[in-house]
Amino acid sequence: MMFSAAVLALLLRGKQVLADGAECNSDKGTLDFILVEGDANLVSIEDDIRAQLGEVGLKVQSRLLSKEEFNEAHQTGDFHLSFSETWGSPYDPHSYASGWISGDEGHYQAFSSFDNPSSRDELFEKIERVLQEEDHKRRATQWEEIHNYYHRQATMLPLWGKRVPTVMNKRLT
Repeated sequence: MMFSAAVLALLLRGKQVLADGAECNSDKGTLDFILVEGDANLVSIEDDIRAQLGEVGLKVQSRLLSKEEFNEAHQTGDFHLSFSETWGSPYDPHSYASGWISGDEGHYQAFSSFDNPSSRDELFEKIERVLQEEDHKRRATQWEEIHNYYHRQATMLPLWGKRVPTVMNKRLT
């Protein structure tokens, strides 16, 4: 199924989309949105996304899956839309991008549909190079290039990041 990732990105970011979007997307089929069952927060967000996509004629069928089924769907690419989580600290591009290459996360499959001349293999080569780079300035430049590379494909849409909760206690006496 092909649909405009750019229209999806604009819509989810709250921008106005042309009124004829619903008509031009009416023949695009149904998007498969997978979620882990029991996560009320993500289900409520998915509901809003599904409603907004409906406004421009994109049909979305959501599947609530067990954690095991969800992981299998991610690994095999059996989805069109999915939520992901970061690895490691709130901003640790090395761990996060390394996870994309491993093949056991949904990113690996999502990146397989890049528009030419870009490719998943080229992105992964860029990541492998930056992971080996020791010079801080060159590394920063390479990360900027990597982020621009996949952002141009509108494959991922960062919505927010989770924070690590603090555990506190009163001093033990």
